[in-house]
Amino acid sequence: MKKYRPLHAFIFFSLVAVSTGAQPIAFSKIYKPGYNLFVFAPSGLSLRDKPDLKGARIKLVPYGKYVIVQKDENAPVPITNENIEGHWVKVKYEDKVGYLFDGFLSRLYPVRENETIETYLESIATRVSTGNQPPDTVVADFAYFKKTIYENGMTFSIWTHTDGRSYRLVTLEASMISLQEAYLLASSLMPFYFKDNGCPFNATRVFCEKEFASVEIKKEGKNFIILEKMAD
Repeated sequence: MKKYRPLHAFIFFSLVAVSTGAQPIAFSKIYKPGYNLFVFAPSGLSLRDKPDLKGARIKLVPYGKYVIVQKDENAPVPITNENIEGHWVKVKYEDKVGYLFDGFLSRLYPVRENETIETYLESIATRVSTGNQPPDTVVADFAYFKKTIYENGMTFSIWTHTDGRSYRLVTLEASMISLQEAYLLASSLMPFYFKDNGCPFNATRVFCEKEFASVEIKKEGKNFIILEKMAD
């Protein structure tokens, strides 16, 4: 029997409201005490004894580890790092309690080293269907098309045109993810674009080009999308 990663980290947050307007809701207003959040910073995050970069470092929380959000009587302290506007969040890691920058935390389960988009998505959700029929609304010059739909509303599409252009598209329902989390996921699944801070975060739309390829992360309708385009 196939074993899936813990769905609480991804699926069951559909009841959490995410802003559908032009101004995205702060990530600090999405998670609550008791939530598990995973570290997506490649080099890990420093757990500090107070919500300040000058706070004493208690411990390094490595990439992929989870922390548990703790109740904090104080108002969230804002902090901006690598263009991500976030807050200090009080968390518990193993037996230690302290503060982390929430800009590199996510409800999503972390991506394993060298894991592909398809294997990652299939490890967190059940595949519902796979089809090879391109949509009727586009020019029919496809050399290849494949779309997989998952039980939680995620989709993953791959297609190639006859002129050699190829695309990979991930869609995720906005009720389950924030733009920040989509950005962190893309940075783990497609590290080629994000090395050396080569693809900075933008609060409304992320677009980065490298060589003959590009990646775009944005809200489209009721979904967040991660779209990669590659030239022949």
